[in-house]
Amino acid sequence: MEKIFVSTAALRRSSEALRADSGGTQSAIVAALTDIRTESACWGQDAPGNAFALSYLPDALALIIAAVTADAQVEDLSERLDATANGYDRTEAENSGPGA
Repeated sequence: MEKIFVSTAALRRSSEALRADSGGTQSAIVAALTDIRTESACWGQDAPGNAFALSYLPDALALIIAAVTADAQVEDLSERLDATANGYDRTEAENSGPGA
């Protein structure tokens, strides 16, 4: 049987780093994307401009929505890393206790 080593301290450091790296970036991304989106149809209202808008705007909106939810996703991932570290620590303690 192979031994597996998991550094719970490293998992927790990764969790903290994710939280630190994501802090404040969401609002900057959303502001930049919103500014780009509100350029008031700089591609024009003619047929080529309208064709461009029909393909561009839905994707731009999807990107803004993704940016808005990014912090929650990073927080969820951080919480899962913490839970994984806690689970490994708990299992290790249970398996190395009296009678193990």
